[in-house]
Amino acid sequence: LLKVIGSQILTFEEMYTVLTQVEALLNSRPLCPLSADPNDVQVLTPAHFIHANPLQELPAVSTLSTPENRLTRFQLLDKLVQTYWKRWSAEYLNNLQLRVKWNTPQNPIRVGQVVVVKSDLTPPLHWPLGLVTSVSPGRDGVVRVVQVRTNTGSYTRPVTKLCPLPSQ
Repeated sequence: LLKVIGSQILTFEEMYTVLTQVEALLNSRPLCPLSADPNDVQVLTPAHFIHANPLQELPAVSTLSTPENRLTRFQLLDKLVQTYWKRWSAEYLNNLQLRVKWNTPQNPIRVGQVVVVKSDLTPPLHWPLGLVTSVSPGRDGVVRVVQVRTNTGSYTRPVTKLCPLPSQ
């Protein structure tokens, strides 16, 4: 948060707004599937424990490409939150993809597992989820490519672009 805000001087209300939106981002991360049904891709988030109806999206237009000196104060706050989302979601997803050395056994992705599909163009509060429908092990028996079913269709994705949920 300190890196994102940088040298900006924010009023109390502006800082409160940014922190509230950052809290919504942190509480939107997926924890585990809501049901044991392999066809259900809905997940439990920390926001489900806090609110009955968690926030679905932040109503903001992307301001990441606009220079800061051309933004209004409101747009600047949106840019701070969007920059935080970009950094935090990338770092969080990288933490979900812990790699172990090649000489120690690891848990491969299995059929029926709910995964987060990594994408650089994901807007804040959106976690593209998918269900692994089939795996394709190589000659050495290591799974490197899987078939993932999302709400927009079925895709073949490399394992490096998928993050298993932390509780699975």
